[in-house]
Amino acid sequence: MNHEFRGSLASTLNGVAMGEPNMKGSTGLLELGVSWQAQKAWTFDANLRGMAGKHEGVTGMVTEKYAF
Repeated sequence: MNHEFRGSLASTLNGVAMGEPNMKGSTGLLELGVSWQAQKAWTFDANLRGMAGKHEGVTGMVTEKYAF
């Protein structure tokens, strides 16, 4: 569980002030992953991450590795 209490940021673009983003709030994370070796030289990894709360979304990744 992540929680931002008092985050602040001031920024400009070409001398013009930009709006301040609001990062206050809580976000819960859940991550699942698996790794398996298909053959002696090949390894595969996969993971999935879900976020709920202030920030919401799903990300995932699959990788393969060949060692020689």
